[in-house]
Amino acid sequence: MTPVPTAFCDANVLYSALPRDLLIRLALAELCEVRWSDEVQDEWTRNLLAMRPDRAQALTRTRALMERALPQARCHGYESLIPGLALPDPDDRHVLAAALHSGADVLLTFNLKDFPPANVPGGELLVTHPDSWLVDVMVQDEELTLTVVQELLAALRSPRLQVADLAEALDRLTLTRTAEIIRTLGR
Repeated sequence: MTPVPTAFCDANVLYSALPRDLLIRLALAELCEVRWSDEVQDEWTRNLLAMRPDRAQALTRTRALMERALPQARCHGYESLIPGLALPDPDDRHVLAAALHSGADVLLTFNLKDFPPANVPGGELLVTHPDSWLVDVMVQDEELTLTVVQELLAALRSPRLQVADLAEALDRLTLTRTAEIIRTLGR
């Protein structure tokens, strides 16, 4: 069996519910594996709570569900790598350290400039935008991906979304190629 692609998620990838849910569902369908650290989990929830303090209970529940659904996603033991890394923003070093330690193929981030290729040691980790990676994962098995998308849509209750609505929402999040794949699958 061919190993599935593995991605370490930066906090900005987990911040928005739809891409977070899509990633988790693709991982549960065994189309990919995802990784994160406690620091990344803390960062996206803290940033979301700053915008939506009324969502504290829901975010605690979401995080617990993520951890329960994908216990192998949690990466730890990377802290010793942090001092040896250099990035434009030193506060991002924990993300790179955890990604390197996790054995991921890629580090998914919306902020590519924060992780210049010259600053990623060893060349074994690719830093990429989630849109590119999601498309690569989704086209591996379009039938299974369609099932994943249908399950995601069925789980959304407020508001209920159709394929076109989901694609439009992903477009707004700069996941335009992912949105196009979903539109195509939904036809």
